[in-house]
Amino acid sequence: MSISIDKLGVAILAGGKSSRMGTDKGLINFNDIPLVERIIRQISHIFPEIFIVTNNIEEYRRFGCPLISDALPGIGPLGGLYTALDYDKHDYTLLLSCDMPFVSQALLLYLMNVVDHYDAVVPRLSEQSHPEPLRAIYSKNCFSIIEKYIEKGGRKVIGFYSGIDIRYVERNEIEGVDPGARSFFNANRPEDLIEAARLTKYYPLKD
Repeated sequence: MSISIDKLGVAILAGGKSSRMGTDKGLINFNDIPLVERIIRQISHIFPEIFIVTNNIEEYRRFGCPLISDALPGIGPLGGLYTALDYDKHDYTLLLSCDMPFVSQALLLYLMNVVDHYDAVVPRLSEQSHPEPLRAIYSKNCFSIIEKYIEKGGRKVIGFYSGIDIRYVERNEIEGVDPGARSFFNANRPEDLIEAARLTKYYPLKD
């Protein structure tokens, strides 16, 4: 069973300062466009309900999306996911990270198509590797599980996974819609932007 666009909100996690980048990664200019704007322009024609979770509210106003302050600052992406699920009025939330600047529209639509009865749909590049929690869909059912996990001191963004029903999207499925799994490229260091320049042709922007 797939879900429709009107059942889904999109949350972009942004506003955290990177020690390796030396600044807020979402605001880094790449080809004259901030990374977070690049993400928005790749998906806004498909997903109308996009909001940004950030504690850098003033700097992110220019992007024209609703801005939500991280309800649990200091605990990393898990706090961002908690905040997104608490805020989002939709049944499902697609979580994206500002430091993964390339978005495969085909992959996101595929994730929506395999939601079925699951609490979360999470890509996994190999069975030996960690899943990709910041390019995944979560249902409202996850919120109470995450809340209890945090109350017990949990901080890992995938630490609550044992308490939910997950559909992992495996590498062979990913390759079918996102050849080379290029959209999982992560810009963590200044030199990563050099490699990013090579990938832009695969993920064109919409005006």
